[in-house]
Amino acid sequence: YLRGEIGRGTFVAAPPLHAEEDPLAPFEAAGALPPFASQQPTPGPPANRDLLRLASQPGLVSFAASVAALDLAPVEPLRRALSDVLAKDGAKALQVGAAQGYQPLRAAIAGILREQRGLDVDESTVCVTSGCQQGIDLAAKVFVAAGDVVLVEQPSFLGALEAFRARGARVIGVPIEGDGLRVEALPALIQRYRPKLLYCMPTYQNPTGRSLSVEKRRALLRIAASHDLPIVEDDSAGFIHLDGDGLAPPSLKAEDHAGYVLHLGTFSKLIAAGLRLGWLVADPPVFEKLVAAKYASDLSSDALVQRAVHRLVVDGALDVHLEHARAAYRERRNALVSALQQISSSGVTFDVPEGGFNLWLELPRDGPSSTELFLEAVRRGVAFVPGPFFFSAGRDGPASSAALRGLRLSYSAVAPPDIERGVHLLSDALRAISEAARPAEPLVY
Repeated sequence: YLRGEIGRGTFVAAPPLHAEEDPLAPFEAAGALPPFASQQPTPGPPANRDLLRLASQPGLVSFAASVAALDLAPVEPLRRALSDVLAKDGAKALQVGAAQGYQPLRAAIAGILREQRGLDVDESTVCVTSGCQQGIDLAAKVFVAAGDVVLVEQPSFLGALEAFRARGARVIGVPIEGDGLRVEALPALIQRYRPKLLYCMPTYQNPTGRSLSVEKRRALLRIAASHDLPIVEDDSAGFIHLDGDGLAPPSLKAEDHAGYVLHLGTFSKLIAAGLRLGWLVADPPVFEKLVAAKYASDLSSDALVQRAVHRLVVDGALDVHLEHARAAYRERRNALVSALQQISSSGVTFDVPEGGFNLWLELPRDGPSSTELFLEAVRRGVAFVPGPFFFSAGRDGPASSAALRGLRLSYSAVAPPDIERGVHLLSDALRAISEAARPAEPLVY
């Protein structure tokens, strides 16, 4: 290609790029977008997003948020810990650390897990995460590719369902009973689907509040070993035991002698939801792959927060806070159970959770769906999360009867007087829908 310039002569030059060939050319077509990756997280159906927006309206009595209560947050101990860290560590506390996390905090986490969750673990297999949700996401990145099958409890934690769907996984639900996952259904499902992993919450499951029995835990580990099936154990509620003086059932990882369980935990449920800090525990070589995925994701978790939480742990402030918080959550759980017992004549049924933040309520078989009840309840001033949100088929197919009839009531962030008022509003909404659906009495002349 020849190019002439007046006063300079003629030169050999590269041909001009057309707009479609120029990597720096702007998109000029109306509405043009960059070519997104073929595998994209999707935000769920618009109807689901609309329901969640309704549940977050100000002024509602909201049973929708399964979070640590802000009115119980240890603000003053945390302020002292942050001030102490900055005074003693200075700018070092602001430096990006290792992907695996702040070593003293990892050692402290290992100590907590040995004492309270029964794990035989040391800091070398503990990685600090930005909460349980990141741990689930890292597991999905390490184990799951588009088209792979993941087994989950049915119903299951919405955040886990979204994380696996974002990887393009096919999510298959395994029903839950009164004593947890229906373990005997697993061999046939494994044979049929060849899943890459099982995600479960054996202790105080979200959304049902149920726990896997000791016998079922051992059976689950035997099945995992015989079928070479990794298990992601979400233990985010394992420290929120509300009944008796003892501890929660031991972690599933505590009896995992073959290395099939990836254990996840979080400080976000213990301190505050906005404090995004948690941990994962895994055996090599899975651990190294998870740490590498963590580094690729965000380099490392917040250095200042890691040091501050370490101070809360070693100074005993976290134990003091948890003792106070458990008492408050117990009071709120009891207030919800008492209020629901007063409306039992409406046909609703439920199990009393022994820990965690959630209670699963089932509506009468001849009553409205949980979504229909939700719309009427919000109109009257109370919110919850309808059952279909927690079921793996909620996006890809028709909801089951259990999904339609079930709903989650989260009591952790609701004061007892509001709990009682909210249940009465819920009862009013259920009664109004039932009366509207009742056939009119025939006229007698």
